[in-house]
Amino acid sequence: MKLPASGAVGGAQAHCSECDTELPLREPHAREQPIVWECARCGRSYLAVLDEKAPADSRFNVYPGRVHFRCVETTRSREAVAQFVDDLIPRPSVAVELRKSPRSPVALAACAMPLDATQTPVGAAFMVMVQNISHSGVAFTHMQPLAHPYVALEFYGEEDAKMKVVMQVLRMRNLGSFCEIAGEFLVDED
Repeated sequence: MKLPASGAVGGAQAHCSECDTELPLREPHAREQPIVWECARCGRSYLAVLDEKAPADSRFNVYPGRVHFRCVETTRSREAVAQFVDDLIPRPSVAVELRKSPRSPVALAACAMPLDATQTPVGAAFMVMVQNISHSGVAFTHMQPLAHPYVALEFYGEEDAKMKVVMQVLRMRNLGSFCEIAGEFLVDED
């Protein structure tokens, strides 16, 4: 199915290619993070974003698809992490930063997979909201604290760029009904 680039523009509304159900989906604009959605009627999957202009009742026609994550492909390259972060946040921070690696505020989704002490996956993948990132680590928000010392993260950048890296959990704190989790990337020293 070819999704409309912008919701209901010129009357173009997305429909499932299997069962013709009206879908409140569209193709992402620049810097929007698409996710997998499934048609509630037939289960067909689409990589898209919710269309804010779609009829409200059509939102019952989709649900978020299952998250799949293969953490065998994580990077250990400090240079690759630094380049990915620089591409994601091309502008310098205006605040005075005393950290070894300045952090930049962001609002982006990432896929996460909990890992045990041997860095073996120990649970299902889940989505998190990243709130700041640097060359050396990241802080993200999740629904609950993590029970394991490591997490594999998959980030999505500009023009389909993506990076997978392992993070050691160093700090967790409650933020109302959510939990902020922060840590350091496990990368090789230069």
